[in-house]
Amino acid sequence: MPLLDKMYDDYKESSKEKEAERKKEKKRKERERKRATSKKKNKKTKKKPLTKNEKIMYTIVLLICIPLGVIFFVYYNSSLMQTIILAKGLLKTEKNLGLPTDKDKIPYAKSTTPSASNDPSNNQSVFDIMDKEKKQSGGKRKIQKGGNKFDARSNEEKGFIDTTKFGFPYTWYDNDNLLLRGISSYFITFWTFMRGGLVKLLDICNQSFYKNGYEGHPQDLGGQVFDFAKFTIVLPIISSIIYTGNLILGTCGLFWSAINDQTLLILPWLILGITTLVIGTILTILVTGVTVSYLNIFIAIAFILLTIACCYFWPWGFFWLYSQALILKMDKDGKKKKLFTNYLKNYELCWILACVTLMGASISYVWDWHIIPKVAFGGVGGTFILLRAMGLF
Repeated sequence: MPLLDKMYDDYKESSKEKEAERKKEKKRKERERKRATSKKKNKKTKKKPLTKNEKIMYTIVLLICIPLGVIFFVYYNSSLMQTIILAKGLLKTEKNLGLPTDKDKIPYAKSTTPSASNDPSNNQSVFDIMDKEKKQSGGKRKIQKGGNKFDARSNEEKGFIDTTKFGFPYTWYDNDNLLLRGISSYFITFWTFMRGGLVKLLDICNQSFYKNGYEGHPQDLGGQVFDFAKFTIVLPIISSIIYTGNLILGTCGLFWSAINDQTLLILPWLILGITTLVIGTILTILVTGVTVSYLNIFIAIAFILLTIACCYFWPWGFFWLYSQALILKMDKDGKKKKLFTNYLKNYELCWILACVTLMGASISYVWDWHIIPKVAFGGVGGTFILLRAMGLF
């Protein structure tokens, strides 16, 4: 019996050792499999080094795009600054920038309210100016009965995109058909809501930073530093707020327009709003995913252009493009151009330094931090700026 017990114990120990070896071998194979999978994944995701021709191409693109980008930065901020300067109170902002927000007046209605003839926003409207010009030229001024300020003939002379033009779909605002009136109410609510938000934001920025307008280039160093900081830091922040505000207001506007002054079309407008919100979100995620997966300079630029306008979905992209056109378009008196040339000239060395720094860093990165681009932009560029500051070049 003792012999049998000993043989049984030896068998159990041998079985345990074999089982432990099997588990150990299984873990080893699992580690090798994971290591092999990781190597394959790294090979796929590993960034291939740029060829010489690709480096040359990127260098040329950066040499062209960076100076143009800096110039555009100066022009955009100058235009935004002038836009903010013109935003002085609700009525003046509407008039100066062409941002009508009263749903009972042009372009949303024919201004047939009892107080239309005495309303300050109508006294100096574009239509009145055109009527005055007609009177001066011998023409007769047409005024409808009841103090109506609407001039059909002047309205027809306006372009399709003119913000003071009364036209489709606003022409259905008093239609007896509930469907047609619902379509008109939707767009009236949306545009007054979005334009009203933009007017209030611009007015707040005017009161906070440019209440006295542009007072010229400061003569003292402290004033110049503060002026440059407002131009390069505050204005981009305001631009970011406009972008973010467009997202928030646009989302709210989708649903507010769907229920305000609506009857039969409440459900279809709500479905449209939800669908737009879902599709816009999905497309933004897809664009972000593609950018992360295939990150290079051209994909990064494409990502910025696409996401800036929120994938161009109504209403975010459309109204954002509208607001940017409002900011960037040249004014008739040339004040935007004057501000642009002033800031470009007054802070010339700062813009040159920005170009040299950006080109030096980006091109050195493309060439794997080779000594030549670092010397070219760091040494030569720095020397040029120093000589320029001393007035020797």
